[in-house]
Amino acid sequence: MRGNSKMPKEEPVIKKLIGKVKPGAKKPGASDKQAKHSPSFIALTVIGILLCVVLIPVFIFNLTLTIKGAVNKDKVPTIFGIAPLIVLSDSMSPTIREKDLIFIKEVDAGDLKEQDVIAYKYYPSRNNRDDWKVVTHRIVNIYNVDGEIKYRTKGDDSGLDTYLVSQSDVVGIYTGARLSKIGKLLSLMQEPLGMAIVIGIPVVLFIGLDVLRRYLYTRKQAAAPEGETAAIIASKEQELEAVKAELERLKAAKADAMHTGNAEATDTKNGAKE
Repeated sequence: MRGNSKMPKEEPVIKKLIGKVKPGAKKPGASDKQAKHSPSFIALTVIGILLCVVLIPVFIFNLTLTIKGAVNKDKVPTIFGIAPLIVLSDSMSPTIREKDLIFIKEVDAGDLKEQDVIAYKYYPSRNNRDDWKVVTHRIVNIYNVDGEIKYRTKGDDSGLDTYLVSQSDVVGIYTGARLSKIGKLLSLMQEPLGMAIVIGIPVVLFIGLDVLRRYLYTRKQAAAPEGETAAIIASKEQELEAVKAELERLKAAKADAMHTGNAEATDTKNGAKE
């Protein structure tokens, strides 16, 4: 008859002991998380996000208008029927001022009336239809010239225009929406340097945020108290010793169980011979 002694099962001691951190000791990555939650890091992150939210849509909007204007040079570029215009003079002051960004919308010229503020094509040389610019003035009179409707315009801060505006030259009507002095920024963004600045600012900010995070993490690590570091090391050493002791105990228990089983088997054989 063979011995039926149960062998002790080895518990997953290593999983229970390794990786535990005693109360008061910092977990790995804690300093990195603290660096990310520092006031300086949060402030720069918020600023970077806000700049991206503002600059990227403006850049895309401006680039779209630039491309459309280059493709069709005979028309003022619009997006969904709305065209932004940069005011270049104070002729419409105080209604509209120089460097303002105004918005006009497409309109049926037949619906225009006196006192409407319109944007229209002005030709410095009446014989050259390829050379034109956009002027925004107010309609003060409407005439029928040989069956064709034409408009007399005037700036609010200037005299009557010396020419009449044809319906075919009307670009749109002023919506009343304007952004003060924003036109100066958009003018800059139409230049290569301006585009480089708009693209470069978000890139520099994101790089700066990463550098700041690494700097704060390194500074936190360097500023950690020596006692705290020693406590972490001591804690890990204690865990290692506990694991070693537990492994030795399991080995000893296993050896005892095997020895007891062999002894019982020998006694059984001797009894059978007698």
